[in-house]
Amino acid sequence: MDISSTLNENHYIIDGDNQVPNVILDKKQNIFEFSGVSIPEDAINFYAPIIDWFDLYKSKPIKRITVLFKLNYINSASSKMIDRLLQKLNEIHLLGNYIEIQWYYHIDDEDMLMDGKIFLESKAMPYELINYGTSS
Repeated sequence: MDISSTLNENHYIIDGDNQVPNVILDKKQNIFEFSGVSIPEDAINFYAPIIDWFDLYKSKPIKRITVLFKLNYINSASSKMIDRLLQKLNEIHLLGNYIEIQWYYHIDDEDMLMDGKIFLESKAMPYELINYGTSS
């Protein structure tokens, strides 16, 4: 797995592949998005720098952001790390910085819908569960 990424306090970009999602965290353009598949060989090592980036972000946050999750599939190790990431975002939200989550799922994908509900129902952040596609 060869991951191409760039990191600084204003942005963190990962070009995903067939194992890791595309990640765009860009304060200047106000884009915060995760898309694709998340089945990395080592979910902790993949997600830890992202969580660390949000620790940096917390010191100079944008007052209002929307974070998009457009994931097609996540394995159990990724689920644990995504929950940790959402806990970090919730922590930042509770400090007075508005964070909304938009969780996208294919209309036929009950698992991704349930993952979104489970992850987000226990958080204080507002969220939307957004379906796309057409039913089979």
